[in-house]
Amino acid sequence: RMVVLFVLASASALALLSALLVAASRCSPAFAARAAGFQLAAAGLLCCGLGGRSWLTLVGFVAHLGGLASRNRARLRDAGNSGRFADLPPHVIGAQAVWDRFRATLGTSIWSLTVLQYRELVNAWLPRELRVFATDSPFPNLGGPEEKTYLGVAAHFAPRTVKGKHRPPQYCVCNVGQIYSGALADMQQTMNTLIDVWSEFQAPEMKGLLANLVAVFPDITDQRVAKEINLSFWESAKDAHNWYVKSPGHKNALFQHTSGRLKTFGNLLASLELAGPMQHRDRCRQCARPVQSKEPGGLAPQNCGVCGGPTFRHPLL
Repeated sequence: RMVVLFVLASASALALLSALLVAASRCSPAFAARAAGFQLAAAGLLCCGLGGRSWLTLVGFVAHLGGLASRNRARLRDAGNSGRFADLPPHVIGAQAVWDRFRATLGTSIWSLTVLQYRELVNAWLPRELRVFATDSPFPNLGGPEEKTYLGVAAHFAPRTVKGKHRPPQYCVCNVGQIYSGALADMQQTMNTLIDVWSEFQAPEMKGLLANLVAVFPDITDQRVAKEINLSFWESAKDAHNWYVKSPGHKNALFQHTSGRLKTFGNLLASLELAGPMQHRDRCRQCARPVQSKEPGGLAPQNCGVCGGPTFRHPLL
């Protein structure tokens, strides 16, 4: 056992020494000195553990790294604004990338071990008509309310008879509903109607529907409304018309509009048809080239025309 530990220690020391030599030969003197200091600090924490007050050393070490990363990010931002980003040394960009990757990995791990573990527990407790949702992985920060950017939740549904088949849509219905943010009764009735409509879409005898996408934004603060954006794609305008005429859910929605049961609801309803031939693009799995049909309005082929490799066979919607 001592031999194994000695070999591991020797290999680790050699790897650290090699990394330090690389930093000294390719990076600035300050960066190389910091790299040596970081290696000594990490080695000390590994040898002594976190017993006693050693955890304070770890907190200080991480805080120091965070401060250096903030200064480095400001340097990168200034260089980008002034058009000098290409002049930055590669190790400056690489160090920021390593730190950001570490933060993303640690944050995602904490998120997965906490929030995601309790998501299903909360859903099991809630009534079957309600649920909470949390994304499994981070997504780009598009801004917050101060930039007038608001987050919501989106849902996608495609009938089982459509999955795996490629049928080009010929007709689309867009409905943008807006509800005053304080009108809870309107929100509840609208969501109940949405559930009824989606239940109809899942019926085996449903014909013509290719996909339905719904996005709900519970609170658009600067407009003081909640928004629901509904897009439904159909094989033809006749299929959409037949469903709207026969749908109990749609009839209930119309009744709520005309009877005054909805007090604050307003909406934009638009019917869209193709103005020109549809263009469907896929991508080759081997050479990553875009793959599309040679004929306007056709579907992308299943194999690349250059290397012959298979495509991803992305669905239309």
